[in-house]
Formats: sequence, structure tokens, C-alpha cells
Amino acid sequence: MIAFFLAMAKSSEDFETVSADFKKVAGEHAGKLRAVYLNTDDKASKQVLDYMDLSESDYPTYRILHLSKVSAYLLATNLGLKFCCDTSD
Repeated sequence: MIAFFLAMAKSSEDFETVSADFKKVAGEHAGKLRAVYLNTDDKASKQVLDYMDLSESDYPTYRILHLSKVSAYLLATNLGLKFCCDTSD
């Protein structure tokens, strides 16, 4: 599985523009990748950001990761990660 991450504060001034672009790219590649938005303002995202070795100085950022089914499952179950913007199973 290919996961496309956006790590950005929802309170950021350019959030609407960047998130719209993110959703557009995710839609264009539906079925090929899973899009994941991480709100860096939300403390619940911290575990995932730590797992990806990202710090505040990195935000906003995009990351594309190739995840095995096992690592995707572990992210989803252990960190509460929810994938969005994907129409495939």
C-alpha cells in the first residue's frame, strides 16, 4: 500500500488551499494510494508524526510511504490512524 501523508496545522493560514490540492491529488490517484491528513495541532497525531520521525520544524510537509499490509494495519490499530480519500478496499 502506498500512503500519501500531509502533516499540517489546520489553523495554518494556507490550510484551505493546501488541503484542497491534497484532496485533488488523492482523488486523481484513488485506488493507487491512501491519503492521510495529520493535523499537527492535534496531540493525537503526535504518535504518527513521531513514528514518521517528523518534528515541528518539518511542518507543513508531504510524505509518500510504501507500507506493507502489516505496517499499515499496525498504524491503523495501534495509532488510531484513519485513511481517507480512497475509494478502493
